[in-house]
Amino acid sequence: MATVTAKRLAVQFVADSSTDIYEVPASTTTVIHSIVLHNINTTTETVKLYHRVSTTDSLFYNMDIVADDTVHIELPGEGMVMETTDILKGETTTASKVNIQVNGSTITA
Repeated sequence: MATVTAKRLAVQFVADSSTDIYEVPASTTTVIHSIVLHNINTTTETVKLYHRVSTTDSLFYNMDIVADDTVHIELPGEGMVMETTDILKGETTTASKVNIQVNGSTITA
């Protein structure tokens, strides 16, 4: 029987180059339900998020976030399904100025 566990998958600052934020562990499927981004900088930051499958990065979010703004990304329905070894990656204009929190569920056999 599968075990589904709701959890906070990642909390960290986004780097200024494409960097891993969350990698799905072995023997696990992950479903991302929401992502929260907050820009602590005094200037606008461009944020890009990617879903890496195998060796291919697919851009799914590209937005400018103004200074001191918070953006909530809700992934409706079943959310973003990620399989073992898939990676959520991100980058922004200035390192350590955009905080990201990723919420979802892990499913293990």
